[in-house]
Amino acid sequence: MTTKQISFDHNGESARADLLYNFEDFSDFLLVVPWGDMKDLKHVIAFRRINKTWETVSPVKYEIPQTIQNISNQLNRSILC
Repeated sequence: MTTKQISFDHNGESARADLLYNFEDFSDFLLVVPWGDMKDLKHVIAFRRINKTWETVSPVKYEIPQTIQNISNQLNRSILC
């Protein structure tokens, strides 16, 4: 499994997370593991690539939609697309 770090905006603050993926076996799936102690961003979030766009089906997308969009944007800008 490969790991990469990303930064993104969460409620006006810079947040970081590890990406865990194995594109040799699963080219359209990755996990986002947030760092730190943010009470509303403490869960591992699964993302899937659909039509060249990273999206999540995790319920957290309804709790913190802007942060999820920021993460998705960061994933879509990266070399992972």
